[in-house]
Amino acid sequence: MECGHAICDLCVCIFGTPTKGLEYHYDLSSCPICLARVTFQARLVPPTCRIRFVSFDGGGSKAVVSIGFMQKLQQTLNLEYPVQEHFDFSIGTSSGGVVNLGLFAKYWTPDQCLVFFFKFARRIFASKKGVRRSICSRITRVFAYFFADERYEAAILEKFLKEALGTSPMFDSIESRPSGMKYAVTATTISDATLCLISNYLVDGKQNDGSGRSTTSVVACTNDS
Repeated sequence: MECGHAICDLCVCIFGTPTKGLEYHYDLSSCPICLARVTFQARLVPPTCRIRFVSFDGGGSKAVVSIGFMQKLQQTLNLEYPVQEHFDFSIGTSSGGVVNLGLFAKYWTPDQCLVFFFKFARRIFASKKGVRRSICSRITRVFAYFFADERYEAAILEKFLKEALGTSPMFDSIESRPSGMKYAVTATTISDATLCLISNYLVDGKQNDGSGRSTTSVVACTNDS
C-alpha cells in the first residue's frame, strides 16, 4: 500500500470492504497496521479458480515471440479489459523479463510492448558488421563473454532501459490498478551465480527490490551471462 506495508489475502478479506459491482475485489481506506489513510483495492483469486500463470522465455530477440502470442490472445478474446487481467502470476527471464516488466509493471498493451521491444532489439542485439565468423574469432568472443561476465555492453543496456522504463521502482504497489497481479523476474549474481527472484510480492518475509534501482536489476536478468 502507499504507506509501505503489505498484507496477506486473508487480512484483505478481514479488514477490507467488498467492492460494489466487482466480485472478489476489496477496498481498504486505512492500513490495518499503521492506520494511515490509503486508497487501495485488492483483487483476489476466487476459491473455485486455479492460479492463471504466464511465463516469458529469453533468448535475446526471440522474446518477441511471446509478445506476438499476447497480441493474438488479446485479439482472440476480444474483451474490453487488458489481456494482462487474465493472469494472476507472471514471470520472465533474460529478455523475457524485460517483456514481463513492460506488460505487467508498466502495464503496456502488447502493441506498445512490441514497439518498445523492436527499439530494444535494434539497440542491444544489433548485428556487428565486419565481425569475423572463423572458429578462432568465435572462441575469442566466448572467452571475452566469460571474463567480462556479460554478453552485451551493460552501460548501453542500462542507459536504454532507463530511457524506456524510467527509474522509478517497478516492484512497489501500483496505484493505477487493483493489487493482486504478482510478477517477478529472475536474475543471478555476478560473484557466485546465485539465483535471485525479484518480485512485487513478499518472499521469505522480505520485499524484493521494493525500493532499489529496478533498472539495475533488469540489467542483471538481461545480460544472458
